[in-house]
Amino acid sequence: MNFITAIRNLVLFVALVIPYSAGADWLYFISRTSNMLQRVDTSTFERETIGELGFTYRWGGIAWDPEARKLIVVTDPSSQVDNPHLYLVDPFTANWELIGTLDLKQNLSGNQPYGLEYIAETGQLLMSYQSRVVRVNRATLTVSEIADSESSDHQFGGLAYDSDNNRLYTTDSDGSSYLVKSSDRSISPDCVTSSYFEGGVAYDPVRQVFWQTTLNGTKNQLRTRIMGPQCSSVFRADDVGLWAENLAFVPEDEIAFGITTDFNDAWYNPVTDGQGFMISVLPNQKQLFLAWFTYDVERPPEDVSAMLGEPGHRWLTAQGPYEGDTANLTIYVTSGGVFDSAIPEASTDADGDGTIKLQFADCESGLIDYEITSLGLKGTIPIERVAPDNISSCEMSTRP
Repeated sequence: MNFITAIRNLVLFVALVIPYSAGADWLYFISRTSNMLQRVDTSTFERETIGELGFTYRWGGIAWDPEARKLIVVTDPSSQVDNPHLYLVDPFTANWELIGTLDLKQNLSGNQPYGLEYIAETGQLLMSYQSRVVRVNRATLTVSEIADSESSDHQFGGLAYDSDNNRLYTTDSDGSSYLVKSSDRSISPDCVTSSYFEGGVAYDPVRQVFWQTTLNGTKNQLRTRIMGPQCSSVFRADDVGLWAENLAFVPEDEIAFGITTDFNDAWYNPVTDGQGFMISVLPNQKQLFLAWFTYDVERPPEDVSAMLGEPGHRWLTAQGPYEGDTANLTIYVTSGGVFDSAIPEASTDADGDGTIKLQFADCESGLIDYEITSLGLKGTIPIERVAPDNISSCEMSTRP
């Protein structure tokens, strides 16, 4: 063994055996034979049942969508439906919404799609089944094949993307791993084993290892694993639930409190009642839109009138990206139009007229720091919801 090989193996050994105290990252799964969403803490290995999904399907793959902050799950079409259904599932409540039924009548009906992976960098949802890996179009609910091993002996289940090395792996019922390459549409052997790693698999970018479950017929063992020629694995926990044939890794920082569509609402400062904000979160674009209903900086003369509304009324808009609990917005002023008419055409200065920093403290309150460039105005406005109706649902979907 040369020096470089020895150092590489030492690094791999340390990565596998050091205590995992990095934080409360989670592994989510749905038991194949139940409808319970569960999760395991990757530091303590304690298992928590989130809730009942309310279906009797056998569940297939599961993946984490950090933009939506929801889990994507797929049903196994060999159970009670001809073709699999896709769902978005809340990681805190197990509440779900149907995305739709996949159009797989030509090449999948009656099979078992167990592998599911979402690649946030490219926005791709991928699924493995039999000898194939396909790309799922969530808008049209159609699939397109990206790779095929062209072997009827393969029954690919797990699917995991190594975001650090830009590699996609799938696993079979024996636990052997395969490297998936869309460039030449190949699926080639990576690590051939007979370890019965037939459960779920998920990549952990925090620790740079794969998590995988081992089915022994009555319960799942949890292991960490290195792909590639090393084929190394280390036992972590003895019982993480029954038949966990799917697995999704969710980092602590992606599941912590942050802006979601649950903040879409009317907000105001009670001290300046009659003014306020309408907020709309656009998760697909990772943008937040704000409409600010207010007044001019001074009252107009008494003899100034308006045909509609009050002559002192003003409204501004703002839009920009958000991350975590904070949005950084550009203020825009639109002018030149008249009520409910396209003529004359209204115009908006594309450069904007200032900025807003919007930060939420919780589901009930936040702060707006504004600066209007043309007037040299700066200030801070504390805001709260006009009505409390949406607070409880927000707290359920954003609790750590």
